[in-house]
Amino acid sequence: HEGVEPSVVNEGAVLESAADEHVRVRLAAATLELGPASRARLVRATAAEIDVELSAGRIDVEFHPTLAGAGLSVRTDEATVRVVGTRFVVERDASGTRVAVLEGRVRVEQLNGGSSVLLAAGDEHRVTASGRSTEGDGSTERKPEVPAASSVPPPNGDNVPEQRARAHNQRADAHERAGRWRAAADAYRRAIRESPAGAEGQAARFALARLLERRLGDVQGARREYRRYLERFPQGPNAPQVREALCRLEGRCPEEPLP
Repeated sequence: HEGVEPSVVNEGAVLESAADEHVRVRLAAATLELGPASRARLVRATAAEIDVELSAGRIDVEFHPTLAGAGLSVRTDEATVRVVGTRFVVERDASGTRVAVLEGRVRVEQLNGGSSVLLAAGDEHRVTASGRSTEGDGSTERKPEVPAASSVPPPNGDNVPEQRARAHNQRADAHERAGRWRAAADAYRRAIRESPAGAEGQAARFALARLLERRLGDVQGARREYRRYLERFPQGPNAPQVREALCRLEGRCPEEPLP
């Protein structure tokens, strides 16, 4: 089924591939490719939202939205991967779900536990069927993050600051894809101002710190944002990566909070 036409694929359609084939589906703003022996369902396919359920196998996703605020998500039994403009892979087998980011960034939200982690290009994350999380090549296994008393609330339809912050993060994503680093940094800062203690704000602060370090060469600014992240979110989903960055930039590692 190589190159299925968009008109053939409707909401609710089940996509399956045999053991020796790939299935490629082109939508208005996305291309989905199922690996061999895979099964998925297209729950929603509109200009504003694409929602896919992956029950088995692998799906490669390329998503470049043309509509402001458009989003895409891939769900499995263990996690939901939400994205705005990127290329990534979600793979599911009996042991759990693996996510690898090729371009851009995604947030992986672990089900039945409430924790989430932000992944950038080159990052990989696995959520096992038993509820554990692994990073990198999966050799180091860790328990899901336990939200602190001041835990980050998930965005919802009644949280206007979070919605505004999410819109700024989406613009920042678009600027990054176009190589407009300073415009992306400004958008991340606006997201932080809108929701300094929310999920979108914490994601924006981490993304801003990485952008300052990796793209703008502002080591002092990156250290400042990493430090602010740890001050506000000492047990946040990206806290381990922030500590690693500070170890690298400062030559000494910040202490981890007591459990």
